[in-house]
Amino acid sequence: MKQLFFSLLFGLFIFPAFSQQDCEVMIPALQGKYKGDCKNKKADGSGRAEGADSYEGNFKNGYPSANGTYTYKNGDYYKGNFSKGMKDGQGEFHYIKGDSGDSIVKGYWKNDLYFGEYLHAYEILNKSVEISKVDVRNEVGLPNTIKIVSKNMIKTNHLLENNAPPVPAINYFTVSEGVYERDDRSATDKESTLILYGVKFPIHLYVNYASKSFEIIINKAGTWNLNVEFSL
Repeated sequence: MKQLFFSLLFGLFIFPAFSQQDCEVMIPALQGKYKGDCKNKKADGSGRAEGADSYEGNFKNGYPSANGTYTYKNGDYYKGNFSKGMKDGQGEFHYIKGDSGDSIVKGYWKNDLYFGEYLHAYEILNKSVEISKVDVRNEVGLPNTIKIVSKNMIKTNHLLENNAPPVPAINYFTVSEGVYERDDRSATDKESTLILYGVKFPIHLYVNYASKSFEIIINKAGTWNLNVEFSL
């Protein structure tokens, strides 16, 4: 009876160690030691793997997934998002340089490759339903400028009494991130134009047309032309 008791007690301490060994990590450079959550004999959940390289963070089906830190054998490390074992999403890569200090690259990765400082060159955050389209293009021209051309696309014969549609002039605009040196406005009988010069990107713009508006962030420097069309 006493021998059976000690055998069971021994098994309680030894079994978790064996269960960790049976928990597979799919990246060859991380194979060696693993401690953490397991599912279907694969690392899944929170854990730490050590091989030639090491990784601590979240796993899914044996691969680094979601958030974690991957450290290479030379000391360099990446901290951020993963998908199926590859750097994918926002993160930062630290190149260890000893006394000269780390070199850090921040931004976004896709399929283990660095994509850039920003995931999107621009992003339209919102716009009123009366604005049918905001066409955004980075074109050749005077650098570090943003040109906003606003047009009313309502056909005259669709209006009561055949009145010409009003030109959608910008009432005001605000910049909550970024700066510009100066602006210039002009208008014809068909469209209105606003040009921002000497823009420092990224820039966050809110543009208001009285009761209508749109909001945009432009991350990448360039010559940006925005064609804004109204249909209502």
